[in-house]
Amino acid sequence: VMKENKKSNMDYDKAAAQEFEKSISDDWNSHWNKFWRDNYSDKHIDNIIKSLEIKIAKLTNENNSLFEENIALGEIIEGLKYKLSQVQEEMQGLTKENKNLNQGKGFFKTNFKLAQAKRRIEKLEEENKELQERYRWVGRKPLDTDTVEKILALSQIGHSQREIASMLSVSKSVVAKYLSKPEYAKLIR
Repeated sequence: VMKENKKSNMDYDKAAAQEFEKSISDDWNSHWNKFWRDNYSDKHIDNIIKSLEIKIAKLTNENNSLFEENIALGEIIEGLKYKLSQVQEEMQGLTKENKNLNQGKGFFKTNFKLAQAKRRIEKLEEENKELQERYRWVGRKPLDTDTVEKILALSQIGHSQREIASMLSVSKSVVAKYLSKPEYAKLIR
């Protein structure tokens, strides 16, 4: 506006205009300096800086945790990719085997392998049966009536199974076996 006034007004006083502009600039600077000093003291600015530092630290921590989570997710994704590739390879093998079976190439091989396995199983069953017959386990002969009566009598007196076994020179399991039989349990009561 002032430049236009300069051009249009020939009676323009350059020194007065410069002084006017300087006073306006000084007033403007003093106004904003006073405004910043009144509204934003050093303590207030320090508080703003501290709050910004806290926000920056918080954002940095969040960024770091997201970065670590991103790395963990990346590792999981890589593991799943590896498993997927294994499954795809297995699927390709099964598809090829299925194709061969459908074309009749693998059918006879599969049946032949099954027949061989069946023969081996039959042979093993025969050998097992033969071994069972040859080495038939006889087991221990039952205790005589006198020993069984001693076991029952000692149990009624209040001796433990271990004590009875050591007194009669038999195993604890034999004592437990005879004491647990229903026909002898009635006698103990």
